[in-house]
Amino acid sequence: MEKAAKIVVDCPLRDIDKTFDYMIPPHLDAFIEIGSRVIVPFNRRMVQGFVVDIEENYINNEKFKLKEIDKVLEFPSILDEKLVKLAKWLSFNYNSSLFSCIQSMLPRGIKLQLSEQYSLVRSTLDSDFNDFLSKPRQLGDILDNFQLTKDQINRYLLEGYIKKTLNIKTVVKEKYLQEITLDRDIDEITVPATALRQQQLLELLDNQQRLILSELPAPLRGAVKVFQEKGYIKSKKIKVYREPDTLNLNEVQPKELNCQQQKIFGQLVESIYEESTTTFLLKGITGSGKTEVYLRFVKELINNGKDAIILVPEISLTPMMVSRFKERFGDMVAVLHSGLTEGQKFDQWLKIKEGKVKIAVGARSAVFAPFKNLGAIIIDEEHESTYKQEEQPRYVTRDVAKKRLEQTNGTLLLGSATPSIESYYNSKIGNYKILELNERANNKPLPNIDIVDMREELIKGNKSIFSHSLHSAIGETLGKGEQVILFLNKRGFSATTLCRECGFTFKCPNCDVNLTSHHQGNFLICHYCNYSLSLPNSCPKCSSKHLRFNGLGTERLKEDIQKNFPGAKIIRMDNDTMSTASSYNEVYQNFLEGKANVLIGTQMIAKGFDFPKVTLVGIILADMTLNFPDYKSSEKTFQLITQVAGRAGRADYPGRVILQTYSPEHYSIRTSSQYGYEEFYNEELAMRRSLAYPPFTRLAKIEVVSKSENTGRAVVREIYNKLEEKLENIPESIQLLGPVVPAIPRLKNKFRFMIIVKFPHKTSFLNIINQLNLIKFKSDIITNIKVDIDPATLM
Repeated sequence: MEKAAKIVVDCPLRDIDKTFDYMIPPHLDAFIEIGSRVIVPFNRRMVQGFVVDIEENYINNEKFKLKEIDKVLEFPSILDEKLVKLAKWLSFNYNSSLFSCIQSMLPRGIKLQLSEQYSLVRSTLDSDFNDFLSKPRQLGDILDNFQLTKDQINRYLLEGYIKKTLNIKTVVKEKYLQEITLDRDIDEITVPATALRQQQLLELLDNQQRLILSELPAPLRGAVKVFQEKGYIKSKKIKVYREPDTLNLNEVQPKELNCQQQKIFGQLVESIYEESTTTFLLKGITGSGKTEVYLRFVKELINNGKDAIILVPEISLTPMMVSRFKERFGDMVAVLHSGLTEGQKFDQWLKIKEGKVKIAVGARSAVFAPFKNLGAIIIDEEHESTYKQEEQPRYVTRDVAKKRLEQTNGTLLLGSATPSIESYYNSKIGNYKILELNERANNKPLPNIDIVDMREELIKGNKSIFSHSLHSAIGETLGKGEQVILFLNKRGFSATTLCRECGFTFKCPNCDVNLTSHHQGNFLICHYCNYSLSLPNSCPKCSSKHLRFNGLGTERLKEDIQKNFPGAKIIRMDNDTMSTASSYNEVYQNFLEGKANVLIGTQMIAKGFDFPKVTLVGIILADMTLNFPDYKSSEKTFQLITQVAGRAGRADYPGRVILQTYSPEHYSIRTSSQYGYEEFYNEELAMRRSLAYPPFTRLAKIEVVSKSENTGRAVVREIYNKLEEKLENIPESIQLLGPVVPAIPRLKNKFRFMIIVKFPHKTSFLNIINQLNLIKFKSDIITNIKVDIDPATLM
């Protein structure tokens, strides 16, 4: 009996998203296991693939013999069997290709670059061809330089004139440094009195024992060569890991737990010893000390020989969380998020894979960190929409974490001051265990939130961005030497630029949206496709110079602060200013050290930041998220207000929040001003129940994107009809809505159409959508079909 492997290959086409059988040759038998990365022949070329199953007693058909695996690239396998099983679950539950699910578990730096190269074996009659092939060449280079067909190349191969080899490279390689040490007793080494560089090198080696060659000054490297020639030193390569920057928080000592924290910690510790997966929802007000509970719980896990993953929703929060854990656990912490260099990502992943660390801190993709003894996953700010992956595979991090922990009987801990409606509902019906922290860790009260009705400000003749009370409070706060945070969830200078004479509005030519003006840099830009143009002096339609900038963004807010408070030192924090992970570190450190006293930002400042001197938070326009055409807009508004309000009064100084709105009567505004989560939850839940939205149903969004409006409309209608036909004989309640045109009908010069599906939690819908091969509905290559299960938004 022979062995065969089921392999998923690297091919982007969805219609061949299936496994292929290959024989395992005897010489590779001991090195191939589930999760192995291999090279296999596929459609006349060599491709990489992953072993997802092994058949021990395979009977090879003499008539249709299986091809053999050509190479295995690593041993032990790059993925363990548990992660492969998780990838299969991902593929089915999120309608994604199995290969993309496996790739999402690996750092980009580990991806292979395969190229077939040809070299000369024996001379042909063409001397130029012989010279050209004296070193390996790719097929394209050969065809570009010689009048040959592919058939002629194949004949050269068959007749043994040339040979073909596969060149395999990775995007990023492991990093090694050359270390030098003395190989003689110092008494045996003689250095001429005039050789000052050699004397300096000898003194360094005598004092430090070991030196890194690349860290030596250039003049001393010449002395190293002399010492090597004389046999005075020996060198060896040492592997090093590229580390990301961290913040200096000076919080090494654990903080004393209060009674509430101690009780919760005890319940978490008990879960370590249970033989089943437990999910906890830790609902703790801002500043209640959730992070200290995380730290204590992770320490207990490590003491029990287990590993932990801590997830945060934003890159901006990762350096802070990493620093808290590194100061407590030192070198046991790895970091995984998109703000790292490719080399750093690769090395951090490798440290986890090799068992050199016990903790991983990162954004959503860190849920796949390759720990062997995973004991818990902690998802901080679990309500955030960033935990939903928007590209294939479009997974929900919370659900992936739960599924992964079912393999190890681990603990899932969800933490938030404002839990998602779905999570809180699950705690109410007993699926999650609820834990609550109702007091700040330092016993300070939550700041008062004052609502300002901006309609009344207009009646009083105030057309400024600032209400009278906010303007006065900013001046008073800065005058006392304290700090201010101003929150506005819109970047740029203004949302709309229009002509006051003819009404012309500057719109994106590729998307159905207005261009946002940015006065810093003097341009208009589309935040969806990045189309931009220089800020015009006149209207392109009527040539009028009377242009008006309507709406506001963080750039304009900063300009208005500078005009109204000339002495203010301002930092702006949004996607325009935070280009790298180090940008976040710099902003945090500067504001913490008092180098600025006003922090202006979008939602990235609403969470995680802890600045002791911030006593005032101004919410410039709370209605901005409330007006989104999405069923989650009220929930998002409540969460943002509550989270950003929690940045004030976290230390010795009492805090104050001023909330500006045109909709003070809306229940999300009213309840957030009172920190009334329970009241908000009840009102929101009633709305969701009446409209059959989550948590009472699940959702799927099927989106057709096409360069042709007519083609897109025809394809989405065809899919709708097919779904309707398949659902006719299904007894469960599955509701099709659409086809509909979304709020933004055209993005990046492509037309969008959607079908929304509401389906029950225990459903056959996933079987139907996976069996319905959507690729066959595409009428041309310019039409794309996306299936998003449990979407974060319906926009």
